[in-house]
Parts: sequence; structure tokens; C-alpha cells
Amino acid sequence: MKKILCLLLLFNLQTLNVFASAVKDFEIRQYNPVNMGLKDLYYEVRIEGLTKEFKKSNSLIKIEKEIYFKVFWLYPGKIEIEVEGLPKGFLAQKNQLISLVTPKVAEVIPTSLSKTLRKYELAEKKKGKNTIVIAKDRTRSSAVTEMELTFDEESRLTKVFYRSPMGSQRVQNNYVTKAWSKNKWVKDMVVARSVTGVQSTKVETKYDYESIKGFGLLNKIVINTEQVINQNSKNGKELKNSIENIVQFSNHKVNENIAQGYFRRNVSDGKN
Repeated sequence: MKKILCLLLLFNLQTLNVFASAVKDFEIRQYNPVNMGLKDLYYEVRIEGLTKEFKKSNSLIKIEKEIYFKVFWLYPGKIEIEVEGLPKGFLAQKNQLISLVTPKVAEVIPTSLSKTLRKYELAEKKKGKNTIVIAKDRTRSSAVTEMELTFDEESRLTKVFYRSPMGSQRVQNNYVTKAWSKNKWVKDMVVARSVTGVQSTKVETKYDYESIKGFGLLNKIVINTEQVINQNSKNGKELKNSIENIVQFSNHKVNENIAQGYFRRNVSDGKN
């Protein structure tokens, strides 16, 4: 009996080690400026049309300047986002704006896939030359209860299928190499398709980069969203809506201790 238990335990450990190796291979091959020596980063983010839209929905707030964001990032992951162009006060509006830009800011430094999957129960299988990893949240406490990740033979995470109580989403990733990426994979485009009730959504995101002091950093994201609502009528008509959002990243300051100085000032001022 003890031998059987030992064999089962060994099998499970081998499975987890193989999976950990697959994830590790992906993270090793994925371009991450932190692995290239990035320690301190400042940049600005501008969302096309944001100031105009904010004025429309907040007509009682006097906006005289452009609304944009200043981002301070310090190794290993300390980050702060400042909203510019908004008058003092208006904390609720400030937090809404920060919530709006946070997913875009998260694209600058790739998140750790290992950390994302840490709370899930994992299993894997081979399908041709691909490795399929199934991640399940048995506690049902996460917004996403199940993921299916597909890695190709070159360690690229090409597809992800998400399942949640609200619906499902399929994501297809495209990675390329750049002159500055030192043979590492750089995210070039992501296409996400989701279905919630009678509404289907397709979001296509394209990424542009520039080389700054030898680091490849985002300078633009273009997001095209197409929504289709099936009215389930006899004539079969559908309601369609398309939106394009452009996010610009500029004025990068790399390893110039700007973020470090910012956080030090905040500490001395009692803000952190």
C-alpha cells in the first residue's frame, strides 16, 4: 500500500514539475524589460478622446487642461498612477480614471503567469506538438473558474480559454521577435472573443513598441472592439457596434531614478 501511495505521489510531482517547466519555458522566452535590467521607470499615458468624453459626462467639473496619467514604476513592482488635468478633490472621478487606465498600464511590464496560476489546480496533456494546461479553481472563489492554456512547440502561449459564471472567452495571442528583444517573444496582437447571453464581443488589440536605452517599451496600443447583439427576432437582425480606442505611451524615463525619487518624496511627505 505504501509503495502505491509513493508511486502516486511521484506521478503527481512529475506532472507538476513538467507543468512548472512548461510555464518556466514560456516566461524565459517571453520578453520582459525587468529581466533586461529595468529598475526604475517613468512614463505618461494618454487615451485618445478621454478629455472630451470626461467633459461630456462631468459637465459640472471645470476641465481646463488635458487629462492624462503619469506612471511611476520601481523594481520589483511598486507602482503609482497620478491623474493630471483633474482639479483637486473629485476623488471618486480620480479613482474611476485610474481604474480605466490600470489594465493598459499592466501591459507595460508582463505579469507573471506562474503567480496567476498559483491558486488553481493544474493538469496537462499533449496534443500534437502543443502542450495543453487545464487550470481549475475548485473553490469557485475566483472570477475565472477554469482556464485552458495552449503552448506551442516554441513555448509561446498561443491560446487561452476562460470559463466563468458570467460566460466564456477565447483569446488568441500572436508573438514576434524584434531587433531589440534579443530573440525573446514580444506580444504583437491579441484577439479575444467572448459570449455573454445574447451578446458576443470581439476585441482585437495591437501593440507597438520602441527601443529606449536598449529596452523595448510600449508606445501605443490600438484596441478595436466589435459587439453584436442577437435580437432573436424572426427577421434575424443583429445590432452591431464598433469602437476604436488608442492609448499612447510617451516621455519614457528609464533608470533615471525618477520613480525612486517620487516614492521617497511621498514617504517624507507621509503619503506612503
